[in-house]
Amino acid sequence: MPRRDGFPTNKEMVLEFNELSRTSYINKYNQVTEGGFPPMLEDKPLDALYFRAYKIIPEFMRTDDGVTAEDLRVEPLQEHQVNSMTSTLGFKDTPEEVVEHYRDVARLIGETTLHSDLDIVSILPPEAVNADYTAHYSTGRTRHISTFKEKPSKASIASGKFFAEQVIQLLEDRPISKPIDTSDFSEAFEHIRNIFERGGPISTGFSLSMRPNLPLNGHESREFLDAYANKMFEISRNAGDRLAIVESYGGVESLVESLRYGYEAANASYLRAQELLDKNR
Repeated sequence: MPRRDGFPTNKEMVLEFNELSRTSYINKYNQVTEGGFPPMLEDKPLDALYFRAYKIIPEFMRTDDGVTAEDLRVEPLQEHQVNSMTSTLGFKDTPEEVVEHYRDVARLIGETTLHSDLDIVSILPPEAVNADYTAHYSTGRTRHISTFKEKPSKASIASGKFFAEQVIQLLEDRPISKPIDTSDFSEAFEHIRNIFERGGPISTGFSLSMRPNLPLNGHESREFLDAYANKMFEISRNAGDRLAIVESYGGVESLVESLRYGYEAANASYLRAQELLDKNR
């Protein structure tokens, strides 16, 4: 069985992976906001905005044991992730003052909302993101690294670092502005060659975590509102079902109140999304 070193052994590599992932997040944020701050993001919580980059290798380029897809997700650090650090393999011996530092960073992020004058670099120091990378192979195996969750192998960290570097390079290169003349095969093939030399057809984008109480300002796309309303309806329905079961069995009041709060928050968010959708019909 391959050796799996713990976080202390590979600490420098994991930190490098996290710093590269954080750089890709910031670069994409700057790219999205440089032409004017998107109204949809105004007043949204910073920790709800996550970055995703993924690459799917076309069938004709796949090998019997090669990568078929890679996926990197980067999100600002959240307090619940810090609270579970000391029970995570590789972090059990982390000094309390270090944990408290992470907690302070997460609290600052949790109190930050997005706006046009936000200095995201100062809010997101190198340790202020949680990055998750997965590579899928033709054989069915995977490589995975997540900043605060597991003991990754050196090969997994190296794969995550390399992909994050490719994403950064892609964002720095920027897509070419002029359209490709598809009637000129030499130009089209040169464009394709350049894409694969930069690591393949990598797609990048920001998304908002669809959670209850996400502030909606009316500038969201109909597609987003539809997805958000459906998600909130599902959450409220499931929470309502659990609440009914717990109440029928005479559950403790603290649990009943927690379930009731979850149901009411999701239901209120569903109704708010539906209100905005109805206005735009």
